[in-house]
Amino acid sequence: MFNPGSIPQESSDWAHLSQTLGKDILLTQASGGNTSAKLDDQKLVVKASGLRLGEVTPEKGWVVADFQKIRQGIPDLGKKVGAEAQSKAYQTLLTSATLTKGLTISLEAGLHALLPDRWVAHVHSIAGQLLGLMPEKEARAIVQNIFGNGITPHFIPPSVPGHELCQKVNESISNSPTPVEGQGLNLWVLQNHGLAWGAATDKKILAASEKFETPLR
Repeated sequence: MFNPGSIPQESSDWAHLSQTLGKDILLTQASGGNTSAKLDDQKLVVKASGLRLGEVTPEKGWVVADFQKIRQGIPDLGKKVGAEAQSKAYQTLLTSATLTKGLTISLEAGLHALLPDRWVAHVHSIAGQLLGLMPEKEARAIVQNIFGNGITPHFIPPSVPGHELCQKVNESISNSPTPVEGQGLNLWVLQNHGLAWGAATDKKILAASEKFETPLR
């Protein structure tokens, strides 16, 4: 069981990743995005709600949660009738999975729980949003031109942040071969909602984001 008074060992790297992405307004306009790191096979540290990425530190701005509980609970959201009931059930799921007290867990924690990579960064990238508006064939060609064959982007249709986005990501994972942690770099294009990068290390995410954003800008 996680000790609520302790600081995860990964919090310094997590804060550096968050601050680096957070200082770039073209990545963090609107509500600012969120980041996470899986601490082991059950727990993850994820940005808390109410703070921008650039405001977090190793000591504050994060919440630890049971990502397996979130991941396992998301398929059951579809059993609720209506968007309001599903949204409430999702909020309850996130709250019940939170292992720390004080700050509120990010609404996008479900996205971070579902994605297989140890490190995940969701940014509201202007370039990423434009990519998501393009025909998928053209968008894939742009990604391949930048990264070669080292990455396969996954496209998620427009979704309401939170429960609906999680359900569509879960459907995408269930219906297609999904990359696993440690096998390179993963990219989810969240149409109308930016990008989600996944990798085995925070440094790989920072390098990939810079490599993607620079030529498009």
